[in-house]
Amino acid sequence: RALQRAASPQCTGISLATRVQAQNRFINSSVRRCPEVQGQIHQYKLVEQTYGQDVLNLVLAKGYLARLLGNELITQYLRQRQPDLLAEFQTIVETISLDQQQFSAVS
Repeated sequence: RALQRAASPQCTGISLATRVQAQNRFINSSVRRCPEVQGQIHQYKLVEQTYGQDVLNLVLAKGYLARLLGNELITQYLRQRQPDLLAEFQTIVETISLDQQQFSAVS
C-alpha cells in the first residue's frame, strides 16, 4: 500500500527514492505510536541485553551439574531419595547446544 502511494501520479515530480523515504518515515512514526509494537520492541531489547549473561549462566550450571553427577556418592543419594530430580539433572547435562551439534556433524 505504501509503495502504491509512493508511485501515485500525484508524486510524478518527486524521485522514487524520495517518495520511498517519505513513506518509510511515515511507517516508522506509525509503528512508534502503536503501544503493542512498542511493548514488543521493549521486550525484544530486554531479551537482547540479557541473552549473553543468561547463556553463560546456563553453561556454568550445566558444567556444575555434570561435576556433581560425576560424583558417585551424590548420584547414589539422588537415585535413592530424589529420583525425579536426578532425572531432570541428567537431562540438563545430556542436552547439547546447537553449536556442538553442528561441529559434531561436520567432524
